[in-house]
Amino acid sequence: MQNLQQGTSWNGNFANGMGILYNGVNTIGNTPGGILVSFTQPVFGAGAYIQADFFGAFTSSIDLFDARFNPLGSFSAAGSSDTNVGTALFIGAYDSIADVSYALFDTTANGFHDEDFAIGTMRLATIPVTTTPEPSTLLLLGPSILGLAGVVRRRMSRKGVL
Repeated sequence: MQNLQQGTSWNGNFANGMGILYNGVNTIGNTPGGILVSFTQPVFGAGAYIQADFFGAFTSSIDLFDARFNPLGSFSAAGSSDTNVGTALFIGAYDSIADVSYALFDTTANGFHDEDFAIGTMRLATIPVTTTPEPSTLLLLGPSILGLAGVVRRRMSRKGVL
């Protein structure tokens, strides 16, 4: 593993100045593997920016595990590696219970260095994600309230006439 920095020792998709962790070691007989992150306290989920070392298309993945290394779930996404600064793929996964003790980041591709990649700026979900109403729900609720207000107003005006 190597600790590098976008724009100084790494030329890729990460934001300028972002510190990154690179798994590629260019020695004969060494095949880089995934980057396993261990958390001192279980979390709900994790994510990080990711980029393959070679330029071109790649598929990234994140696998979540509990403290006993039982799989909790995984997620994958397609990315593109080039020198377009600030466009690195962010990949993450979330569990409904704070039982995530490990996150394994990896990439696959048909390139020269199949699992040669780096991750940068990791984000952790340490509190549960709350849901918010969708805009379409609010659009349905608004006219309904206006209609109800009109009915109440009409009934109130009829009572005042009698």
